[in-house]
Amino acid sequence: MSIQKKLIFSAVTVVLVFGLLEGIARVALRIYDPFDRVDRFWVRDPVLHHTWIPSVSGVATTEDTHFVLHINRQSWVEEYDVQQRKPPGVFRVFMVGDSNTQGFVDTSNKWVKIVERGLNQRARQDGGAETTYEVINAGRWSYSPLLYYLHIKNQILPYSPDLVVINVDMTDCRDDTVYRYSMQTNSAGDVVAVNPSRTTVEQQGLVLTPRGVRKLTFWERDCHWLLEHFACLAYLHLAILQTVDRESWIHNGREAVSEALAPNTNELPKRLQCNWLAHTWNKEVEENVAFTMMMLGKSIDLLKSNGVACMVTGVPHYLQFTGYWSARPHEVLADTARQHGVPFLNVYEVFYPQVAHSKQSDFYWPGDPIHLNARGNQMFADAFLSFWDHEKTNFLAAAAHRP
Repeated sequence: MSIQKKLIFSAVTVVLVFGLLEGIARVALRIYDPFDRVDRFWVRDPVLHHTWIPSVSGVATTEDTHFVLHINRQSWVEEYDVQQRKPPGVFRVFMVGDSNTQGFVDTSNKWVKIVERGLNQRARQDGGAETTYEVINAGRWSYSPLLYYLHIKNQILPYSPDLVVINVDMTDCRDDTVYRYSMQTNSAGDVVAVNPSRTTVEQQGLVLTPRGVRKLTFWERDCHWLLEHFACLAYLHLAILQTVDRESWIHNGREAVSEALAPNTNELPKRLQCNWLAHTWNKEVEENVAFTMMMLGKSIDLLKSNGVACMVTGVPHYLQFTGYWSARPHEVLADTARQHGVPFLNVYEVFYPQVAHSKQSDFYWPGDPIHLNARGNQMFADAFLSFWDHEKTNFLAAAAHRP
């Protein structure tokens, strides 16, 4: 057989094999579509954009650490399933927030769990053993006030909370700006969903990364096109994603490439200029911050209208203490809480005396100025418990007067 015939035979074989695999993949899609799963922890959600996969456990890996995650049947970061009907004598607290509420540490070191232990210890010392405090970790990676509102409205209120703590992260304004592209409203203008399908951000050739919004490379655009049009490649991509999730060195390499590709903010559409950590805000940043505060206010008002106590905190990032990033977002949060008549815990002010004169690795992960380490989680919990001691009477009185 000549070389030319061998090449033709090989090409035909490759085409036939690929065609067979594509046919099998398309049949499989009719029976089992796994692509609502983002990875082994996350699944797309038609209302909340994304949520934890119920009843899963495993080790999550980041650039600096790995930690065990337990997700219960309600898709909350808990090792037990929460009863919808609250037992007598239980004071139920929901901690709503993003990844800093979820915690980048093992369960026992999460500030939410430390708070639960502290509240129950205080109850025993005060002779109030008849009251049990149940503090539920409702933190979800990359959530923001737009999703907090939908989370509270659709999933948390049915569980009869006595207190909801909304922990606003410094990434929240950016996330809200992106989610607005696929936000759905009803005839009255109320937000009803954030659709997880292909968004305007992606249609404009942009991608949301842990470092911010950046433009897709030509290679990434071509890959996206292939994944949309060939089912067997989509399955292969899913397998690669799960490998990336398990192998930290691949994950770290992907993050390094993403950071290197991050463009100048001025190259982005004006609507996506949402850096409220900048020392100077332009008109677009002001408008995006106003939207985020509006959604935060809607959550507060919704809770108050249902007789549920609420408080707000802001989760500071390390570079705010160095002056590289602005601390202005905490002032805006304080104003919003005051306007809606709820307490505000200024964690930035509480942290400042210790964190401003420390190394990043003392309270945050070494390569990550956003997420608190175990010591940072402990300090956050201590700040909350101290605040609780001052506000406890008001919170308990509000719960006692609920219908």
